[in-house]
Amino acid sequence: MKLIICIVIFIPLLFFTSCNGGSTNQKLLESNYNSEQYSTMFTISENRKVVTISYPEHKTLHIVFGAFGSKNFEQNDTIFITSLPKKVVCTSTTFLGFLKVINETSSIVGFQNKKLVFDSVIYDKLLQNQIVDVSTPEGINNELLISMQPDIVFMTYSPGNDKTATIQRLKNNGIIVIQIPDWLEQHPLGRMEWIQFFSLFYDKYDVAKQYSDSVISSYNDVKLKSMTKSFTPKVMIGLSFNDQWFVPSGNGYFGTLLQDAGFIYPFQNKKSTQSISLSKEDVLSQCYDADIWLNVTTATSLKEVELIERLAPQFKSFQQKNVFNYTKKLLPRGANDFWEMGVVEPHLVLKDLEWIASGQYMNQQTTYYKKLQ
Repeated sequence: MKLIICIVIFIPLLFFTSCNGGSTNQKLLESNYNSEQYSTMFTISENRKVVTISYPEHKTLHIVFGAFGSKNFEQNDTIFITSLPKKVVCTSTTFLGFLKVINETSSIVGFQNKKLVFDSVIYDKLLQNQIVDVSTPEGINNELLISMQPDIVFMTYSPGNDKTATIQRLKNNGIIVIQIPDWLEQHPLGRMEWIQFFSLFYDKYDVAKQYSDSVISSYNDVKLKSMTKSFTPKVMIGLSFNDQWFVPSGNGYFGTLLQDAGFIYPFQNKKSTQSISLSKEDVLSQCYDADIWLNVTTATSLKEVELIERLAPQFKSFQQKNVFNYTKKLLPRGANDFWEMGVVEPHLVLKDLEWIASGQYMNQQTTYYKKLQ
C-alpha cells in the first residue's frame, strides 16, 4: 500500500514539473547570479543550473541545466538541457579551444570549414569524415546538419538577420542552436571565461573554473611585470584594406592587450565596441615614428608586408625591422593556432607582447608571435 501511495503522489508531481513546470522553471530563472570577473556577455547562477547570455539587441537567452524532461527543448527565450551532449557541431575555431581544455572534443561531430582547424587530431578526423565539414560556399549545409541530428549546434553569433532562416530551419527540425557572442567581449580574460560557459554542458564547471582562475592569475602577473619597465615603445597595428586602415579600439580586446603589455598606443583613447576605420594618411601621421609594428594579417616576411602595403618603408618600425606577427603557428592552408588556442591562452599572448615591448629579443621562446625577417 505504501508503494502505491508513493507512486500516486510522485506521478502528478513529475507531470506538473515537466509539463506545466511554471513555478519550478521560474524559481530556476530567478536564481541569484554570480557575475563573471571579466565577461560581460554571460552570467552563471550560483547553483550553476542557469546561464544567461546577453546579446547586443537587448535580448537574453536562458539555458537551464538538469531540468525535468526526456529531450532537450526550447521554450520562448529558454533552452532546457536535460543530458550531456554526445553530438555537437561547432562553427568557430575558438570553440574547439574551449572544448580541448576541458577534454570534450570527442563530442564534436561537425565543424564549419575544416581548412581553418589547426589541431592535427581534429583535422585528421575531418579528413577521415569522422567529423563532418558542414560548410558550403554559401555558409552551412542545412540538409547535412539536419540529417546528422546533433544535440547542439554552437554557432558564432552574427548581428542582423543573415542566419535567421538557417537557425529557424534547424530549430524546426528539433535541433538546439545556441549563438555564441564570445568575440564581442572587450577584455581578453572575458573572452577566455567562455570556457566556463561550455563546461556547464559537460558538467565540468570545476575544471573550467580552476583553469580560468589560473589563467587570470598568470595574466595579471605578466601585466604587473610590464608596469615595471622603463621603456614604453610606441606601437602601430595592422595593414590597410581598400584604402582603409582598421585598428583596434583602445577599450577593446586587442587595445586592452596592448595597454597591459606596456605599449604606447596612439589610438588608446578611441573607444568603440568594434574596430576603428582610418585613412592611410591618418595612420601615417600618427604612427610614422612607431617603434613596433604588430599584426600584419597573414604576412610571414617583411617583403610580403611591403607587397601588401606600399607605404611600409615610410614607417620607422619597418625601417628598423621591428615587425612582429601572430603567425608562428600558421599553417599553409590558413589555419592559425592564434585563433584556436590563443583566445583560451590570453596570458601567453600577453607574455609574447610583453616580450616584444621589452625590446630584448634574445633567448625568448614565444608561443604565437614571431619577428619577421
